[in-house]
Amino acid sequence: MIQKACEGVSNDLSGFTAGYTGFSCPFESFDESLAQMIAGEYARSVLGIFVNHFAGLFSQTSGLNALFSSLLDADLPFDLAWSSDLGNLHRATLQRDEERAMNYAAAFALMAGTQGFGGEWELTLSRPAKFFWDDWLLPECDKLSVVSDRVSGCINLSLGAEQTQIFFARSGNGWTCQTPGRAVRLPAFGRGTRQLVLLPRSAALDNGFFRDAEDAASALESFSPTLIETLTCALGILEHQVPHYFDWVVRIIRRVAVRHTDQDHLSSGSQTYQYGTIHISDSPRVLSVAEMLVHEASHQYLELLTKLGPAVHPTHTKLYYSPVKQCDRPLHRILLAYHAFANVMLFYRDVLGRGLADDYFHNLRHVLREEVHQLEQPLIGSNAIMPIGRALVQPLIERGVCH
Repeated sequence: MIQKACEGVSNDLSGFTAGYTGFSCPFESFDESLAQMIAGEYARSVLGIFVNHFAGLFSQTSGLNALFSSLLDADLPFDLAWSSDLGNLHRATLQRDEERAMNYAAAFALMAGTQGFGGEWELTLSRPAKFFWDDWLLPECDKLSVVSDRVSGCINLSLGAEQTQIFFARSGNGWTCQTPGRAVRLPAFGRGTRQLVLLPRSAALDNGFFRDAEDAASALESFSPTLIETLTCALGILEHQVPHYFDWVVRIIRRVAVRHTDQDHLSSGSQTYQYGTIHISDSPRVLSVAEMLVHEASHQYLELLTKLGPAVHPTHTKLYYSPVKQCDRPLHRILLAYHAFANVMLFYRDVLGRGLADDYFHNLRHVLREEVHQLEQPLIGSNAIMPIGRALVQPLIERGVCH
């Protein structure tokens, strides 16, 4: 089973050694090689089961089976192993969805190409679809052929009788399109060492991030200069004022969709298996945007570490009150909420220390502190929390995030 992809890795932390506590918050030492190992083992398991399950479809393609076979034996980079494209393969396997399986296989193969896993392959689709080459949106097609290596890519796309050929070249600044006007680069925000890519509503739908058009209804298709400046300032605050949380965010988040909400309402989240991709509100408050990035990054770290095993014993069914949802919730959901909101508290602690807090936070801080305190209580000393769960929450409890 895919869910047991990393079962060979011990869940016995032996006093939280081996870097597990680095997934708790950015004040703990983070083991990059451990994260790479977890994501890589998970990705190999997904790829193996996906190829095996859809073997009949792969046999009808040219070159794609060989590419996936080579990926199974490769050390996949983190951005490829922990990606929404990899997650889509997992989802297609679970749903036994043959039509989307080949679309998702093409999307993953294209992303693998941008990560240096070259090859030559082609695929005919049952219905038209759109794909990405790195952060370039390609035209809709029902057939595509690809020839690529580490520094170049040639993509031929067909839609009925219409054909488009696009060339890409790789430089120190990433991939550039050598045939202007034939591919559209996705917008991004941030001015520093790492930017985050924005997903317009249509692109997020094409990528499988939203379940359907209704789910995507509140997502923005375009981004005003004012909004991009707000997003950029939020990432800038993280990079220049709270750099440990900047690393925390950009290490694990790559793409961001934005939903329109009321100004006083923050809404952020991610979809199942959409690793590295999140959605946030179009809040005009810079600190709120930074808060949502920290919050959603925290969920991604928890999701990655729990590929090794559960944070809470699976047989524990007792419910506990969540002040966030204002209802009773399973303990693993309490732990997930505490982990994210405790990191938000640590973020604001730094913001306060640097004199950057605004009136909004000063009015909110007591409410947030009380909510985190309520979430923390069921976690202290609970025998139902597994070693992985303890590694996620104990460093936060010890840092006194409620004080």
